[in-house]
Order: sequence, then C-alpha cells, then structure tokens
Amino acid sequence: MADRGTPPVYASSILTSTPVLCLSLSKYDFIHQIDTATQALILGFSSTHDMDDHAIRASIAKTFSWEVEKRKALGHVIAESAERRRLESPRLNGRMEPKANTLTPLTGRAG
Repeated sequence: MADRGTPPVYASSILTSTPVLCLSLSKYDFIHQIDTATQALILGFSSTHDMDDHAIRASIAKTFSWEVEKRKALGHVIAESAERRRLESPRLNGRMEPKANTLTPLTGRAG
C-alpha cells in the first residue's frame, strides 16, 4: 500500500481498432455509488489484467506480427486461388478458345 503522503501512480493503456466512448468514474463515486459486490468483481477483474509497460508493448508487437503473418498467408492463398481459376478458365492468353463440338454463333458451324 502506498504511503498516505504519496498518491499511487496508475497507468493504463487501451488500444482499439474502432471508435470508443471512454467514461471515467471518480474514486469517491466508485465507493459511494457502486454496491460492494460489484466493487469486488471489478477490482478482482482489474487486478488480474494489470500489465506493466513492457508486457503491453510485447502484446502489441505480438498482435502486429500476427496480423502481418496472417496477411501474408491470406495473400498467398488468394494468389493461388486466382491462378487456379485462371488456369481452369476457358479463357487463355487473353482470348476465348472455342470448345470442341460447339456451334459458333455467326456461322452455325462447329468450331
């Protein structure tokens, strides 16, 4: 516990990928407006999720690294899928190849 003359220092970092509304509650209101069971629940939850600055930065780096690797993997999958579709398509070298035993629309003869 901190000495009465020295207030404790609390630091929190929050990262979001979408806009958020952040509200704060004074310690006085927390103690006087929230019932004791809810206070215990919130305090128990927050104490298990406290991370120091190094842990927060490591978590961010891990998440960023995963996002980069995920994009690379998805890029390879999408490129392979597009190549497979291109090779399976009747359109090769930028022009349509007529299928055997099909009638051409202008002459009515087999192509």
